[in-house]
Amino acid sequence: LEIAVRSGAKVINLSLGDPRFPYRGPRPTGLAAIVDQFARQHQVVVVISAGNYTPWNDQIDDLATNNYPKVLLEATDGGLLDPGPAALAVTVGALCPDDGQGAKPATDSVDVVPVGGPDKPSPLTRTGPGPMGMVKPELVAPGGSVSVDLLTSRVDYRDPSVKVVGAGVGGAA
Repeated sequence: LEIAVRSGAKVINLSLGDPRFPYRGPRPTGLAAIVDQFARQHQVVVVISAGNYTPWNDQIDDLATNNYPKVLLEATDGGLLDPGPAALAVTVGALCPDDGQGAKPATDSVDVVPVGGPDKPSPLTRTGPGPMGMVKPELVAPGGSVSVDLLTSRVDYRDPSVKVVGAGVGGAA
């Protein structure tokens, strides 16, 4: 953060978090408090990812029937990843991509079913609330989805048709 400020940044993006420790409230976390203090002190905007949620392998039916938003909201391990609960940061969650955003395969398989759809929450996003019930994430943007292979009863995290095409590294959605 300090290097970014010294380089003249006014908006700083943080996409990090440990999925073993989702936010459970009710108080802010230490890291979130540090981000808030830094943003206030340096008068910068910090944008933070809500984090990725991926434990779907045992819940194929919830994905295939599009019951996953309810599961996301009720999951005890689906909270924001630290420092997402920071009060002064803008936390961003994910929507499923719009039709046509991903790379389409040469042939479609009737056994592979995309999860969600335009304007629906991504099954990969984490949810709020933040400290003291504050609304988190404040913003959402297309962030990819997953598909379900009905033949093998497995989640397909690599289906290019539900990804958001963009610059980046790794296998992020």
